[in-house]
Formats: sequence, structure tokens, C-alpha cells
Amino acid sequence: MATFLEKNDACLEKKNNLQVYPDDSIAIFDHENIIPMTKRSNINESIWQNAISNKRSLIVVKRNETNPCPSAKFFQATNDICHVIGMMYDTLLRDYNENLPDQQHYSSLPRLHSAAHHDEDIMTRYTNKIAVYGMKLRHITLLIDYKYIRNTQVHRSYWNITSHVPRLEQRQNALALLNTVNQSRVFSEAFRLCTSCVYGAQ
Repeated sequence: MATFLEKNDACLEKKNNLQVYPDDSIAIFDHENIIPMTKRSNINESIWQNAISNKRSLIVVKRNETNPCPSAKFFQATNDICHVIGMMYDTLLRDYNENLPDQQHYSSLPRLHSAAHHDEDIMTRYTNKIAVYGMKLRHITLLIDYKYIRNTQVHRSYWNITSHVPRLEQRQNALALLNTVNQSRVFSEAFRLCTSCVYGAQ
């Protein structure tokens, strides 16, 4: 059986089994024969059958409709999960703070979670509040850790202003990111102004 690669923008994803539609563009490679990118409907059925049954064939399928590549899907799913976790933070903080004096309120669930491990009264109230949702401390710990790990990957300290890196260099490095994200000219202009605001360099 041939090896299939599904092409979505710059991503190629290996597929063990892939439904190929007439409007999909495909290219077939093997050591004897190369069929350049063309619509599947342009390829003779016997050539197609020979290609898919040949284990030396590599078939690149470019969908007529593109989907996000796996890494983009993973990144989006991670962000969405963290958004939901953040909403849980708000709910649990609201529940915990309810009917408490202002000086006993918490505005950060990770801080509340940590404080509960050092104060029996906080622990009792906290565990009672999360139990309403069927949750235990271990569940909250996992969710806090997940969000923390994602935040350390997304909110990189590299971009923070420090005395070790000249601000002009940081701004230039930030502007270089525009080459990767491929945004509109208006966005690029807005981001240039943003970097000027942040790093104070013209």
C-alpha cells in the first residue's frame, strides 16, 4: 500500500488510509515515476490503482478545502481547554469568596489552592466548595498544572524587558515574528506601533 501525506498549507501529515476526492490535487512519487500535482480526476484509474497498491509510492494529497495542520489543532485545543479552566477558576473563586469578609477573599485560584495546603480552615472550605462539582484536590492540581505549563509556553519571558538585552534588539526580534505569522499589512503596522510602545524604540 502506498504512503499518503495530506498537505494542509505548509503541513504534511502522514495518513495510513485516506479518502481522496476527484477535486483533491495529488502528486505521486516513486523511484521510477513522478506525477506532478494535478487533480485526482485527471489521473487514469489504472495509474491510480497501481500507485495506491505500490508500497514504494508516496502520494501527496492537497485537499480542495484546507484544514488546520495537527500542530495548529493541538495548539487551538490547548488554548480552548485553558480558557475553560480559566472559567472554572472564576466559578470556584466566586463560590469560595461568597459570604467571606473582603480581606479573606482570593483573586487567584492557584494561590487559594496553595493556601489550602497550609491552613486547615481554608482547606475545609475549599474542598467543600469543589466537592459540589464532584472535584477533588488532585483534579484541581492537574488543571492548574496544565494551565501553568501552557502559560509558560505561550507567555514567554524572553520578550520581557530586561537589562541584558537592548530594547532595540528585542523590538527587531519581535518585528521579525511578522515574517512567520503572515498577517495583513494593517496588522503589521499595528504590531510595529505596539513594539514601539512596549520597547520604546523607533
